[in-house]
Amino acid sequence: MITLVTPTGDRTESFELCRRWIANQTVQPNQWIVVDDGFTPVPGYLKMDIDYIRREPKEGEGHTLTLNLRAALPHIKGDKILIIEDDDWYGPDYIKTMKRYLTTYRIVGEALSRYYHVPTMKYRRVANTNHASLCQTGFVKELLPVFEECLDGDPYVDARFWKRCGKNGYLIVDRNDELRLHCSTKGMKGRKGIGTGHNENARYYTPDYELKYLLKWVGEENAKLYMKHVGQSFESALLIGKDTRRRSLNKRQLVKRVPSPPKTVPAKSIMDKITVITLTGDRPKCFELLQRWMKAQTVQPDQWIVVDDGKEPIKIRREFEYVRREPTPQDFTHTLCQNLPLALSKVRNKKIVIMEDDDWYSPVYIEYMDNLLKDVDLVGFGNLMFYYPSISSYMIKDAAKRPALAQTAFRETIIPVIKEICAGASKEYDLCGKGLVDAKLWAHSLSMYKKEEKVVLTSSLKVGSGAVLPSGTVFKNPIPGGILRKAQRGQGAKIIYDNVSVVGRKSIARCENFIAIGMKGLPGRKGTTTAHNADNKKYRKDIGYNLLKSIIKKDIEFYLEFFP
Repeated sequence: MITLVTPTGDRTESFELCRRWIANQTVQPNQWIVVDDGFTPVPGYLKMDIDYIRREPKEGEGHTLTLNLRAALPHIKGDKILIIEDDDWYGPDYIKTMKRYLTTYRIVGEALSRYYHVPTMKYRRVANTNHASLCQTGFVKELLPVFEECLDGDPYVDARFWKRCGKNGYLIVDRNDELRLHCSTKGMKGRKGIGTGHNENARYYTPDYELKYLLKWVGEENAKLYMKHVGQSFESALLIGKDTRRRSLNKRQLVKRVPSPPKTVPAKSIMDKITVITLTGDRPKCFELLQRWMKAQTVQPDQWIVVDDGKEPIKIRREFEYVRREPTPQDFTHTLCQNLPLALSKVRNKKIVIMEDDDWYSPVYIEYMDNLLKDVDLVGFGNLMFYYPSISSYMIKDAAKRPALAQTAFRETIIPVIKEICAGASKEYDLCGKGLVDAKLWAHSLSMYKKEEKVVLTSSLKVGSGAVLPSGTVFKNPIPGGILRKAQRGQGAKIIYDNVSVVGRKSIARCENFIAIGMKGLPGRKGTTTAHNADNKKYRKDIGYNLLKSIIKKDIEFYLEFFP
C-alpha cells in the first residue's frame, strides 16, 4: 500500500491544484492523509476521498510542519510513504516512479531540485546531491520510528532524516529533465513557506524569459494553470518575458536572435492512453474487489468506464466514469450486448481493456495488455483458468481459440466490429451473452474501413526553399507538423478523411503465469456461462486452495471472506 502525507493550512487554492496533480497520477495511492491546521479549514469539496485530520491552530505556534506530520503518524496504513507538499507540482509518473524504487531501497528521493517562483517568473536549479527535499522523499514503513525522532527540532526534517537513513537510500538524478517528476513552486497563494526559495529577491534566482523553464518542467497546460493561479494570463506572461529579454539584450548590445521556447510534448500521447471497460450489476461486493485490484495496477488506466444496470445502483466514485442503464423487463438474461455499446460510445483513447467485475487481476495485468497491443489490434489469452472458490475447484482451458472477453483487449479500430456484433445479437440469440461476442469477435476477419487523416491546401503556400505549393496539394501521413497546425487553425489548409480498407491484426497470447482468473459463484447476480455451474464435470479439486494461493498470494483472503 502507498500512503501520501500532506500537511496544509490556509492554502485552499494551492491545495486544490495539488489535488489535481494527484488525481492525474498513473498510479493512485491507497491512502492520502491530509493534516489541516489552517485558521480557515479546507472546504468540504476538497476533503473527498482523503483521510482528513483537523488540527486546531494555536497562536504563536510558528511553522507547524513537524506538528502536522506528527499528527499523521498514527493513521498511516501504507508500507510505502510519500511526503506530498500542498504547493508543489508532481508529474503524472511521480508515485509510480517512487513506488518502483521503494521496492529495492528504504528511502528514495530526487536530487537537483527545481525551484520556480511563479509570480515573478524566476527559476533556480538547486545543487542538492546528498539528500532530497522532504517534498521529494519517500520511505518504507520500517523507518517511521526514525522519521518520528527526526521531527524533534526545527522544520528542516529532510536533512536530519536523510543523514540518519541515506546510506540505505537512492537519489534520482534527472539532469536533463526527462522524467518530469517534480517542481517546487514558490510564491503560491496562501500561507507563505519558510524556505529561502520563497524569497523572490534571492540572488540565486534567474529570470525565466518566455517561461522556458516553467514550460520545460511542468508542461504548457500546467504552466497556464499556474499563471492563472497568480492572476496572470499565460499569453501576457510570454509577452512580458519577450519584452524584458529584448530590453536586456539591447542594454548589453547583443544582436543574437532569441530562440522561441521549445515545444513541449505531452507526457503521454493519445496513442498510448488506455481505457478500461467494466460492465456490472447487483454485484457490489465483487465490484469492491475489482476496485482493489484496479488500485494495485502498475499502469493505471487514463479512463475507466463502468456501466451499471443493477436493480441497486453502485456507489459512484471519482476514479471511474459511471454510466447508468436502468434495467427493464425486456432485458436479456445476460445484458452484455446491451451495456457494452454504451461503454464503447464513451471511449476516448486508442487502447481498450476489458475487466470484469467478478474476476481477479494481477497488478501487472493492464501493463501486460498494453504491451501486447503495441503490435496487434485484438489480443486475448489462450490459456484460461476458471475458479470456483466456494467449492475450491478449478478448470483450465490450455489452448482456447476464442479467448474470454474478460481477458481481451483491443484498439479503437475494433469498436465498430464489436458494436455490429452486439447489434445483431437480439436477432439471432435468445441469450444475449458473452459467448456470443467472444465467438463472433474471434471468428471475424477484422476486415474493415478506417478513417485516414489528410491535409489539403486551400490556398497556395510558399515553403522555406522558396517553392510555392499550389492550392489543392494533399499531404498524407506522416503530415508535417507545421502543415497540420495550419489545417487545425484553418489557415490556408483543412483536414480531410479517406475511408481506407484495412485488415486488423489479432493475436492469442499465452501467459506463462496466470495474471487473470475467471472467478465463479461469487456473491451477487449469477453469471450464465457453463463455468458458473458448480456441477460442471470439468472442475477439478484444489485441496487446501494450494493452487489458488500460489497464483494470487495474499489476495486469497478476500475470497475466503465470502466463503468462511
